Amino acid sequence: ELSLGAATGVFTSVAICPAEVLKVQQQTAPAGASSLSAVAASLYARHGAFGFLRGLWPLVCRDVPFNALFYGSYESCITLLLRAQELRSRSELGTLSILTAGGLAGTCGWSCILPMDVAKTRLQAGAAEGSMARVLSEIVAREGVRALFSGWTAAVARAFPANAGLFLGVEY
Repeated sequence: ELSLGAATGVFTSVAICPAEVLKVQQQTAPAGASSLSAVAASLYARHGAFGFLRGLWPLVCRDVPFNALFYGSYESCITLLLRAQELRSRSELGTLSILTAGGLAGTCGWSCILPMDVAKTRLQAGAAEGSMARVLSEIVAREGVRALFSGWTAAVARAFPANAGLFLGVEY
């Protein structure tokens, strides 16, 4: 599950990068210039078509480990729950077990990759330049390690129910 999850991270990164760039640009645009069409036109004027792939590598650096941890931890949680409940098949697991495993998987994934997400967001917003490693080290040097986990509470508060529901849908 780890390697399969990691591989999916590459594909999802490429697929979502343009929308992710536009979202970050919209969130950081000055008032009055934040419509989707205005942001897209400005991005294209400044960087051409490749502007929509700005931060692709940081997105890959976020999504590959996230997906590996996400799917791997979900399967690990399911295995532990099967053993703890002395069940033979995941189809015997109850709804609460599936919700718990999915929620914990999302929480684990986001808790581990949040520093990469912070750096990716700053790169896509144009608030930082350079490699992922450089941005991460600059954040630590200027703001301290805690800055790498900005937004953790919100990410986990969203991740637990969203991923609990996702896996409940997958399993049923």
